[in-house]
Amino acid sequence: MWTERDKLWLDEFEANVKDSSNTATEAEADILATVQEELGNIPQSSWTSIDDDLFFPKDKAQLADGEGKGIGRCMGTVQTLPERLLGW
Repeated sequence: MWTERDKLWLDEFEANVKDSSNTATEAEADILATVQEELGNIPQSSWTSIDDDLFFPKDKAQLADGEGKGIGRCMGTVQTLPERLLGW
């Protein structure tokens, strides 16, 4: 499944993520704060289950803007480092 080249690339990616400073521009920080506020304030009662997957259950919520837009979420545990998951 993984070639040697894939493994080398992922190792290098992981090292670069760990070595880089965690800095965002002011514009990026503003966007992130806006999105976190909007998505973080969806009441639990708004979420509807899409399936009954035991390990990665999926839910959906209708956004209140009236345009039929919705958002989905899936929660679960992946046994790996965050840098490795990001690279994969």
